[in-house]
Amino acid sequence: MKWHVSGQVKKDQNGFTLLELLLAIAIAGIIGTGIVASIFQTYTGNAISTAHMTAVKEVETAVHWITPDAEMAQEEFVDPLDDSIAIIGVDEDDNISDSDGLRLAWSNPWARTRDEVIYVIQEDGKLTRTYTHTDKDGNQNTTVSVVAKNINSADSSSEFSDGVLIFTITASTGSLRPASETRTFQVNLRSESRGN
Repeated sequence: MKWHVSGQVKKDQNGFTLLELLLAIAIAGIIGTGIVASIFQTYTGNAISTAHMTAVKEVETAVHWITPDAEMAQEEFVDPLDDSIAIIGVDEDDNISDSDGLRLAWSNPWARTRDEVIYVIQEDGKLTRTYTHTDKDGNQNTTVSVVAKNINSADSSSEFSDGVLIFTITASTGSLRPASETRTFQVNLRSESRGN
């Protein structure tokens, strides 16, 4: 509506009044706020889900490596070393000391070979596997590989009792929305005395 100098209203107006514009801006603001909140919630939910799934996969990967080694290990060669699988290093002779971590070994008396695996959680959260194969002539072949990442050494442990190795692995991931996963597994070790 347009006002003329005489105070009369012209009926064929082509624009919006100030009140109509303010109402349109308010409605657009409410809709925009809802859209932004929805996008933020979707992004945050996705970040949490991704971090949790990464932690789950890291734990599953660690278990995938430890379980077969533990199943191969013989009782007399299991050394949980201070109820922990955390090893931060070796001594000057490249020997693992008794305070360090989880050592699994097995032998094949017919082939006269021996295998040993040592799991190490490094300070940066990488779980390394040191595998040493000793052949019948005493020659050793050692390989070291990273088998999992983001492993939390403070919450990971192992214990050995009555032929059963029980180990707990915790992975922590994510920086924006951190997530962690902890799982406990038990594995029966083979024993020559039990006939397994």
